[in-house]
Amino acid sequence: PSLPFGWALDALSGQAMHIESLAATTSGAVAKYNASAPPGRDVRVGDYITHVDGAAIQANGSDTPFGTKTKVNMKIVRPARYTVRVKRGGKPLGLDLKYTPSGTTAHIAQISDGAIKEQAPQVAPGHRIMSVNGKTMSIAELVAALRDPELTIEFSGSPFD
Repeated sequence: PSLPFGWALDALSGQAMHIESLAATTSGAVAKYNASAPPGRDVRVGDYITHVDGAAIQANGSDTPFGTKTKVNMKIVRPARYTVRVKRGGKPLGLDLKYTPSGTTAHIAQISDGAIKEQAPQVAPGHRIMSVNGKTMSIAELVAALRDPELTIEFSGSPFD
């Protein structure tokens, strides 16, 4: 969902808002902040908002923790990213994924038996799939790409790791 801040957010993690996309406009609050942000302190796709005005995010199905506010103080976290190579060998990946229809990433809700648990034990619930085989794509394309027998998957950690 678009917000006056100039981004789209999802609440799939439950305790943080994931920055799903940034508007191309230069008039939104995020674009204005990014124009003068110190190096490395800009807001990016994949970052998480964990606190607003000092309060921890509690996602409750609402698309925004901001209400009608137009100015807020936020804590934004940028999780580390990592890449794993997986050979399915006819096995399922063992990932229970959540995603939004317009998103380009998938939130890992649970991990069960399968190729990820066996070959990539660092992958955990709360992490996100950011790209598959070096490509960022629509969620439908991402889910389809995960069926390939050999995969290179870029993950981001949880904002609470």
